[in-house]
Amino acid sequence: MAQQHNKLLPCKSDGICMICNHKPLESEIVSCRTCATPWHVPCLPLRPLKIFDWNCTDCSQPVDVNHVTDASAPPITCSLVSTIYANENDTSLTGEERAKKSHEVYDRSHKPPFENNNKYNDLYGIFYSKLNCTFCLHLPERPITTLCGHNFCMKCFEKWIKQGKNNCPNCRAEIPANMASDPQINTQLETTIQMAISESVAHGKIFVTISKNHFGPIVAENDPIRKRGVLVGDTWEGLMECIQWGAHFPHDSRIASQSVYGAQSVALSGGYIDEIDHGNWFLYSGSCGNELSGNKRTNKNQSFDKKSDRKNEALRLSCEKGYPVRVVRSHTKKRSSYAPKAGVRYDGVYRIEKWWRKIGKQ
Repeated sequence: MAQQHNKLLPCKSDGICMICNHKPLESEIVSCRTCATPWHVPCLPLRPLKIFDWNCTDCSQPVDVNHVTDASAPPITCSLVSTIYANENDTSLTGEERAKKSHEVYDRSHKPPFENNNKYNDLYGIFYSKLNCTFCLHLPERPITTLCGHNFCMKCFEKWIKQGKNNCPNCRAEIPANMASDPQINTQLETTIQMAISESVAHGKIFVTISKNHFGPIVAENDPIRKRGVLVGDTWEGLMECIQWGAHFPHDSRIASQSVYGAQSVALSGGYIDEIDHGNWFLYSGSCGNELSGNKRTNKNQSFDKKSDRKNEALRLSCEKGYPVRVVRSHTKKRSSYAPKAGVRYDGVYRIEKWWRKIGKQ
């Protein structure tokens, strides 16, 4: 009994079963719903009763190999066939909807991930598919790399260890006790991932289909990737990611504008003493007279009063025409209680009610 339980081993990363040393057919594989590890069904002592709600031995209590399998249990099939079968038996859908849904599932299964998808460039796509965390299937945050070469998020790794697991969920290699008790972040991998993301942004990977002079919200029709548009509350780690989703295009200016068209968006970041933020309305100082010659971008005080430049003209035009203005708030807006604690957040569309000229305190 104990000897048979010890032989419960999954398939390796190359698809080879660790028990029979053969690469099984797709229809002979079942995946754990918790750790997503593939297992060879004929090598299991007990056939799973449910293929969509099955946990491996590492994610559940040891199974009783003497338990008799229910004869009425459906046969194990590949996830593609099972998904299509479930669609065909969904009585809430019409015949046309069932056919369309099944076709979409089949079409996705025969395309490599991220093919013809401008969300990721080639470099980032490689990272996403090769280095993602085994548990959450995303690029690892604060990545941990085990001695066997597999990567995990720090939180996912710690959760796994707290469950009493001391083996890699991918290849079952033993995790050293010192690594389990004191995991160290793979700083080289973390830096590489950040560089890849920044490289994607730098090469103009814009995810939405709007022009830079687009006014108003970004709706689902402009979002070919997520099909939902940019929603109020969407948050990004930095302004560069915000640019990719079109909420605010300039990376070095608080105002996105053209003097002959108007202002499309403003960023509440940093800011001046004169500015007031009450959430649903705010007082904005516009484009002020900061001296940027040499290395003076960090000047706290304005060198001169800039009465009217192109950006201020754009704000004035948007005010007079009633154009909608997208607003993003940054965590650097420290004087505002409405600023996010981290990153940049899209806060929807505002309108400029009034504008005037005044010498500021700075």
